[in-house]
Amino acid sequence: MCIKLFPFQYADPVCDRIDPTGYFKHRLFRESCVCFKSNYIKHLAFLGRDLDQICIIDNSPISFYFHRQNALQIVTWFDDPTDTALLDLIPYLKGLAEAPSVLEYVSQFAPPPTAAKAQPDISPWLFGAPGLGGWGGYNDEDDEECETGADSDVYSPLRQEGDEELDSSNSSPSSSPHDIITMAPRPAGEAVTANT
Repeated sequence: MCIKLFPFQYADPVCDRIDPTGYFKHRLFRESCVCFKSNYIKHLAFLGRDLDQICIIDNSPISFYFHRQNALQIVTWFDDPTDTALLDLIPYLKGLAEAPSVLEYVSQFAPPPTAAKAQPDISPWLFGAPGLGGWGGYNDEDDEECETGADSDVYSPLRQEGDEELDSSNSSPSSSPHDIITMAPRPAGEAVTANT
């Protein structure tokens, strides 16, 4: 799965160039992120997947703020043709892929320092109060207006076969105000061509 913070119209063609064979079966974009305190945050709980099996790799700690335990903060790339951070991370990711638990692996094994940074301290300024990280600290009243959101008509991910039905009328007070994002995999063998 590939999640980009750029809008669909921009990021989808970029993903086509990066992944012309369709290796990434799912793509999510800015429209699927939560806008909180003027920051786009990738909220993994909305994927409807087991969080123990998800790892997020990003250069911005704000983008994975709600799920720091699932995250690897990769070093930022600035047009350096000698950069090898992603290549340096491959052995670590192979170990992660074979691990029964992403959370245990990430907490027990450090990624190579050339590829990823140590996890930063929690930023209290994002929430304005200490101890409000994670799901319990999410407050819909703190959401700010965004150009697009998970309910945008710009990008509507489809259900993935085998996913449970989501009944929004059944949501409890402690659940998120957003729906679970459901996705459809690319059909097997479907080639993605990039316009050049």
